[in-house]
Amino acid sequence: MLLSKLKILFLIIVAQFLSIASTCWAQQAAGSTKPSEKPNGMITGRVVNSAGEPLSGAVVYAGSLGTSTRSQSGTVDINGDFKIDGLEAGLYRVSAGAPGYVPAPQASSTDSQSYYHIGDSVTLRLIKGGVITGTVTGPKGPLVAVGVYAIRVRDEADKPLTPSMGFHERSTDDRGVYRFYGLLPGAYLISAAKPRIGLVSPTAYDNDTPTYFPSSTRDTASEVVIHDGEETTADIQYRAEPGHAISGKVVGVGESQTQFLPSAAINLTDVRDRSSLVGTSASSNNNFSFAIYGVADGEYELSALQFLQSRDELRSPPRRVTVHGADVTGMVLTLAPLASIEGRLVFENDPKAGCGKRRETAAQETIVFGRRYEPEKKATVAAKTAQLCKHRSWRRERIFHAEEFAARFVPNRSPPACQWLVCQVDSSWSNANGRRESCKPCRCTRWN
Repeated sequence: MLLSKLKILFLIIVAQFLSIASTCWAQQAAGSTKPSEKPNGMITGRVVNSAGEPLSGAVVYAGSLGTSTRSQSGTVDINGDFKIDGLEAGLYRVSAGAPGYVPAPQASSTDSQSYYHIGDSVTLRLIKGGVITGTVTGPKGPLVAVGVYAIRVRDEADKPLTPSMGFHERSTDDRGVYRFYGLLPGAYLISAAKPRIGLVSPTAYDNDTPTYFPSSTRDTASEVVIHDGEETTADIQYRAEPGHAISGKVVGVGESQTQFLPSAAINLTDVRDRSSLVGTSASSNNNFSFAIYGVADGEYELSALQFLQSRDELRSPPRRVTVHGADVTGMVLTLAPLASIEGRLVFENDPKAGCGKRRETAAQETIVFGRRYEPEKKATVAAKTAQLCKHRSWRRERIFHAEEFAARFVPNRSPPACQWLVCQVDSSWSNANGRRESCKPCRCTRWN
């Protein structure tokens, strides 16, 4: 009798369990959505060399801007074609690379970048990079494992680059030979000094000032000019002249949220051409003190930087340093948070346009970035205004609102298509102390 009751109770429990389970499964089936589909956006195109011939084997990258979507890549086929699929709606910067090749210089230099949407077809042109090679020798013959640096100071049109760009480093081999390849066309300064990159151990060159090609200081250095696909030899006679030291301390370093010790990077910049000369670090191991050796006489700017785990960063205001025949000590670099720019994008349809509704992906296809404001002469402003008026014909179909500004920055808006119009800018920002600031909204400007 007891056994029968237990069996009945067991069956009731099983039935209730199956009933609840079936209800849950039914609810899940009713409330479930289709598995998230893989994005099907695509960017296609071709990669060619300077002669317009297919450059098979090159790798093309599509980097998403302003989203957490990871970059995608594709390989160029034998016909020079590529296809990068699985892209979400948004804006992408597309580039190509191949060993020994560099992007071809643009026909006209502008401040705007080239951004692409899904569905676009892109033609990328790569040219054979230039080569600079040579031997570094001292009084006793070739120097081994000395650092050699190439800094691009002029572009292919002989226009000065400020700050100097294209920093490259190599080390001499056991014959004292160095070789740079894949260089953009232009003029370079080549120098030899202590190594900076990688696992650097103490060397015999640590306290020496840089020796510039052919055997001179920075003031009398000769530039090395190369063109695409060209190879040039630049031998350096090492001077082995001792330099001076700049030392000090970094304060305001943020605490580390990882197992690594908190540290800050220190950078020394030449004020003449804004080129970055040398860097070092300061950590809690040495009480955040630092020293830079082998500095030649001259005018410099010294600054410190710390990246935080939150992706924010701390920076110190640059301090001007004059080195003249002696070491410079007691420099204090104070880190502080940077000001932030916050805002909101509002898209509206122009009721007068009659060109259809706006794309739902418009926000994802719009870039808002700040550029530091530099006062311009009235003549220059007038010239730019005249230039804008020439393009009035295509600025008439849509309205684009942007609410973003910062004290000394101007907002640049890159709308999702040429039919959009910047209608209004409401100005507000947060300063370095976190205080909210605002100013009078800008007047709406229209081209009809």
